[in-house]
Amino acid sequence: MKYMISLFLNMCLFRAKPEDLPVSKNLLMHCIAAATVAFMIRNIMLTDSGGAVAYALIQGAMLGISLYLFLKVYKKTERWLQAASALYGCSAFMVAIALPILAFAGPDVIFDSTLDLTKILVVITSFWYFIITVFILKETLEIGKFAGFGMAILLEVMIGIAMAVMTGLMGTPVN
Repeated sequence: MKYMISLFLNMCLFRAKPEDLPVSKNLLMHCIAAATVAFMIRNIMLTDSGGAVAYALIQGAMLGISLYLFLKVYKKTERWLQAASALYGCSAFMVAIALPILAFAGPDVIFDSTLDLTKILVVITSFWYFIITVFILKETLEIGKFAGFGMAILLEVMIGIAMAVMTGLMGTPVN
């Protein structure tokens, strides 16, 4: 356990790559669970919506679906277990880092017009998480940094579209 946490920390610091993870369905299931729980806690902290759990489930599912589609397009589906473990594990790790900041900042941190240290920390952790996603996609798909950047944006757009559809169905937005 301690080794795996260290490995995810090193991946978040760009010192380890997705292929350094073991090929393990068990690891993937733990990473999916950890990321989903982290998404749920974050969503509950940021919204009054009763749909926070449903949104977390959609976020988690779309993260995996998007990654699988990218792997399919690049004909690298054999990398699914390690790549998905990396993406879910690093998501859980980064959201867990952001939770104390969000708890301190409060639910209006995203839409509050004031600029303070907590808002800067939220932006930094969000940007760091995005760059980690670029790194994981770049390494997994064996593409350049700019292509990885584009794929990470596409991943976020796909998740955003799913969230917008969910909001339309449920009628309650999540921050």
